[in-house]
Amino acid sequence: MRAGFSSIVVSLPAAAMRFWSYLLRRIGLIIPILFGVTILVFVITHIIPGDPAMEIAGMNATDEQIERLREEFGLDKSIPVQYWIALRDMLFEGEFGTSLYTNRPVIEDLAVHWPATFELTTFSLLLAIVLGIPLGVVSAWKSNRVADHTARMGSLAGMSLPPFWLGLMLQIVLGHWLDLMPVRGRIDTLTMLDYPIQSITGMYLIDSLATANWPAFRDSLAHIFVPGIVLALAPLAHISRMTRSGMLEVFREDYIKTARGAGLPDRTVVYRHALKNALIPTVTVAGSTYGFLLGGSFVVETVFDWPGMGLYGAGAILELDFPAIIGITIVYALMRVSVNLLVDMSYYFLDPRI
Repeated sequence: MRAGFSSIVVSLPAAAMRFWSYLLRRIGLIIPILFGVTILVFVITHIIPGDPAMEIAGMNATDEQIERLREEFGLDKSIPVQYWIALRDMLFEGEFGTSLYTNRPVIEDLAVHWPATFELTTFSLLLAIVLGIPLGVVSAWKSNRVADHTARMGSLAGMSLPPFWLGLMLQIVLGHWLDLMPVRGRIDTLTMLDYPIQSITGMYLIDSLATANWPAFRDSLAHIFVPGIVLALAPLAHISRMTRSGMLEVFREDYIKTARGAGLPDRTVVYRHALKNALIPTVTVAGSTYGFLLGGSFVVETVFDWPGMGLYGAGAILELDFPAIIGITIVYALMRVSVNLLVDMSYYFLDPRI
């Protein structure tokens, strides 16, 4: 008994050391990933046709004015020199340069637009998880019945409908025909004037909730609901299908058959014994879909005039705003790898054997 207890005590620090060693290695990998992303994006943005100086100056600008703008923004230098300047600013000053279009530091523009994107994508991911996991559980529990067939058809439709088309249809039906939901922006102007939100995080739902600003909270929730549903539909379908597949696989395990043979209620078997073991692939899918949400935010934010990084990025691409494009890409990449890291860490709590 004493020897067994000692082996457990010794193994706990060893397991913790392996966990922290793995965590530090994963964090260390973020640096070369971001470095590779900067090189790739910088090269792509500088080889595409177009001249940012001409876009800024306008069609009636003289050659001298255009050349002056190139010198002002450093566009007259070679690509390696421009990359070194951008990398130096990122590493030593924590900046992405000055936006060629807004003429403000890109880091300031991102600080304004990032909270809106983070709020929308996180809201959509929570919707996908909260609705997708129960749908998958019910679909597996009622396998090959009406509920299962209905959920599977809904998942197929969710993965098939283009977000831009669905967003436009919901705008027309809910916003214009029925006038049920707001379909543009984050909050009504009159609500913001009458019930101004005290900025804490930049996310309207959290800030209005934290300050008990209920009119602003209700209005912000109404504005985020439709774009959140549009953005969440495809990830919801993926999560539902993955949960169903994982649950069906777990149902075939011997311990589930034993639990059912012991007379435990189906609800207890499903939620207490089967669901936790089926969640590992679902968590993986939920984490990977966050990258899909970030990419989809470009389309959804443009359709719904949502003032986030997606809308800002779409404008930067149209204006060939190199510093803004690089800054947005770095922030998106950092968000993506951070979510993947959190997903990997969650495995330790779902199944420490991993």
